[in-house]
Amino acid sequence: MKKKHFLVGVVFALCLIFAGSSYTADTAYAKGITKASQVKKLAKKQVKGAASIRVKKDREDGILVYQAKLLKGKKQYELVYRASDGKLVSQSWEISKAYVKKGNGKLIGLKKCKNLAKKQVPNGKITSAVKKRSKGIDFYDIKIKKGSKKYELKYHARTGKLVEYEWELTAASQKKKNVISEGQAKKAALKAAGGGTVVKVKLTSDDGVKVYEVDVISGNFEYEITIHAETGDILEIEKERIHPSGSGDGGGSGPSGITQAQAEEAALKAAGGGTVIKVKLDTDDGQKVYEVDILNGDYEYEVEVLASTGAILKTKKKAVTDADPGNQPDPGQQVSLAKAKEIAAADAGLAVADVTFTEAKLDREDGVLVYEIAFYTATYEYEYEINASTGGICSREQKKLKQTGNGDPGSTDNPDYAISLEEAKSIAASHAGFSLSEVRFKEAKQDWEDGQLVYEITFIKDSMEYEYEIDAASGSILDFSQEWDD
Repeated sequence: MKKKHFLVGVVFALCLIFAGSSYTADTAYAKGITKASQVKKLAKKQVKGAASIRVKKDREDGILVYQAKLLKGKKQYELVYRASDGKLVSQSWEISKAYVKKGNGKLIGLKKCKNLAKKQVPNGKITSAVKKRSKGIDFYDIKIKKGSKKYELKYHARTGKLVEYEWELTAASQKKKNVISEGQAKKAALKAAGGGTVVKVKLTSDDGVKVYEVDVISGNFEYEITIHAETGDILEIEKERIHPSGSGDGGGSGPSGITQAQAEEAALKAAGGGTVIKVKLDTDDGQKVYEVDILNGDYEYEVEVLASTGAILKTKKKAVTDADPGNQPDPGQQVSLAKAKEIAAADAGLAVADVTFTEAKLDREDGVLVYEIAFYTATYEYEYEINASTGGICSREQKKLKQTGNGDPGSTDNPDYAISLEEAKSIAASHAGFSLSEVRFKEAKQDWEDGQLVYEITFIKDSMEYEYEIDAASGSILDFSQEWDD
């Protein structure tokens, strides 16, 4: 009898453990989503084994959401999470167009398709069922209502295969979360400023997001703090020194003041470390100042340093919510500018010594630090974007320079030397590292460019769009670029 009670107790304890772990997972972002890494984690859990995750912040029906796009095999997924509580409000997938064929045989019939839809969404109510045709392929579009969700299913009318699937919460279930109180906003601001006196509180909207703007005086500084009105998260902190009357930090340590390196050091100390992405010497209120931009973790800092003494006049801290922190550079791993040049030149099949650089700088693109590299040779001009953290190539562009003198033999329009459209497509796909069967062509046509007959080729592979311009006479690549296909 005691053994039986012991086993029951063990089972009950295990249930509590599993229930607790389940509860933790479901409420991991109960305070709301504030950065893309949270979305990435949720999306990976939802679609196991998916790759190429991209996250974007948006607003739908006045509600702040995060959209995650993923690839898994032949399917492209899109998940939408509500920012206020991390709830999944919409999920869809579709088979990539390249894998959907026209098919043979008779249409399966609308009645049979409805039965397939009922099996896909048991106990759902079909509200619409219509036959459509797109790019020579027949489909059945079925809309279903079930509980708080609306479904839309797309079936191939000849094979009966489900090629698109989507559900979303109905408008009635999309209730906005209440904002925090003014008292809670004050408390959060004072904590962020390390104490002081609140002198102003304002509830407003910033890019469609409700926020509290709180001004705090603490010691010799004034803080302007922006707080997410739904989650209570600190979005931005701006700190500025209050100059006492009759004094001033403009006094001096000599006409030369501090160096740029000393200004960067002071700014990094104020930001608690990170990576300097921009430095500018400017004049503010008659004083020479260094304006230093720093990226540290999930925040971007704008620090103003007095050039004469090195005193910190102003610090602005802003959450980098649009970028994926996983893509942010680690100061200990960041690729150097010299290395970025080598990567770009090597990708073009050249050595650094063989090219002339026209641009080489560190910049930020969609929240990610990249090197913008531009160079040319006697015949081509190149432009690259290199991820400053990983060294990966974000984008590349190659363009043939116009020739002078006797001209370029490749520009002849003699039909005896002209290549076919299929050959041009094969040249483009092969240059990108693929076979013709692996890519989906969007455009393939012949055109004239500056008196030269060319083929303009555009194709898609793994959500990346490639564009090529190929000499119709010689088959040489005159221009090419690649970018994410949105």
